[in-house]
Amino acid sequence: MTKRFIASLLPVITLLLIAGSWQKLMAQDQPERFLTGVQNPEDLLQLPGTHWIIVSCYSSSTTKSGKLMAIDLDKQGTAPLEVFPGPTPLKNGNLPDNNPINKLFRPHGINCLQTGINQYRLFVISHGSEETIEIFDVDLRSEDLQITWSKSIGLPTTVWANGIVVSPDETVFVTSMYDPADKKFIDEFEKGKPTGQVWKWTSGQGWQTLNGKLLSGANGIEISRDGQILYVSEWATRRLWRFSLNRAIVDSYIQLDFLTDNLRWTEKGNLLLAGQKASPAILFKAHSLQQAVGGNQFSVAEINPVTFTANSLIDGGDRDFGWGTVAIAVGAEIWVGSSLTSRIACYKSFKTKSTR
Repeated sequence: MTKRFIASLLPVITLLLIAGSWQKLMAQDQPERFLTGVQNPEDLLQLPGTHWIIVSCYSSSTTKSGKLMAIDLDKQGTAPLEVFPGPTPLKNGNLPDNNPINKLFRPHGINCLQTGINQYRLFVISHGSEETIEIFDVDLRSEDLQITWSKSIGLPTTVWANGIVVSPDETVFVTSMYDPADKKFIDEFEKGKPTGQVWKWTSGQGWQTLNGKLLSGANGIEISRDGQILYVSEWATRRLWRFSLNRAIVDSYIQLDFLTDNLRWTEKGNLLLAGQKASPAILFKAHSLQQAVGGNQFSVAEINPVTFTANSLIDGGDRDFGWGTVAIAVGAEIWVGSSLTSRIACYKSFKTKSTR
């Protein structure tokens, strides 16, 4: 092989090396910035048509109780506001002394229903001294956000709720991840065996199971704008289901390569789906990012509800931020929350990587 021939190959070799490094570097996406001042932001929800984001701050091994916080997008330089329990009783409304959340408030999944101009009803799953859904009225008709506790809905004793959504007619849909009495639910997650399902609640009939479909770790849930289709994450099997409430389409699922967690609509009508890239056992037994060895990586995908396909947007996670549980679109950014951190990761200029 002549020196001239070897020299002619150098540009090609260099290009191949660069391409290989490019793939390796792009395998882990890094956030543009972080928002601090929040505690274990497991779920995020932007109140439709407003500049307010509600943060469900889950409890931790050091903080037995959680809280609801709010971020004003018009004042991003200011600290997030604690809105419940809140600094003053006036924010809490007429909360009865015997309500379970007075003893322990552990918010999890959240969602809302608009009830008027700048008025919303906020639904919050709470794992307190009892399993409940706590309902709050949110008033944005003045400059400040006002939140008032309204009522509680008790959950069946066989339900450990995770995600929640409300239809336009105020039917409440909740995912039951597992039965609290089942001591082997983590092993069942690992094997992809059924542990829970979707439940629905109406004021007239109370709680009923939705369609008899059993799921392994039912998690995130959203509903179509017309209230006819439910999108449900089956966490342990890494699937996203599409269930028709009027039987107009056949129930089907997308297979993902991560544990499918929370879902959120974007303004352009697609869904953002976040989830973790580890085994269920690692994640359920960890109480910090340092303990979640091998479980910090996460993904965010965009779901097209028309074609029911997924595009990968973000692959991230390290010892500083990981275990992403929810993603929401905020302007040109995607914000990712996690129940094992004290901040929100903000990703900019994300890219579409692949289609599944």
